Amino acid sequence: MRKKKVKKSKLERGLLKGLQEALKHEKGQINLRTSHREIPDAPPDFSKSQVKEIRNELNVSQPVFAQMLGVSDGTVKAWEAGTNEPSGSSARLIQMAERDPQGFKQLMKDLATIE
Repeated sequence: MRKKKVKKSKLERGLLKGLQEALKHEKGQINLRTSHREIPDAPPDFSKSQVKEIRNELNVSQPVFAQMLGVSDGTVKAWEAGTNEPSGSSARLIQMAERDPQGFKQLMKDLATIE
């Protein structure tokens, strides 16, 4: 029985070509352009007391902290009450504020003056 030849899509052809190039690169048959980037791990988890401590270190109210992070006042209240935890970009921003409170405040001030 003869197999019917099915035409590959552009995506399939591209994937196949990429895999073939990767194999040749691995075997040292071709050189491919590579680059390395420093990418941080996911931000840490923050407890309710840590969130409040970081906010207090910045010397701002819950509504101001919320505005700095781009979240609602209720979100910050929930974090500090322990009913929710910061995640994603909010956790990353809190990590930055924890690491350099004065630098974070300066950055927020600079961003507020950009038009």
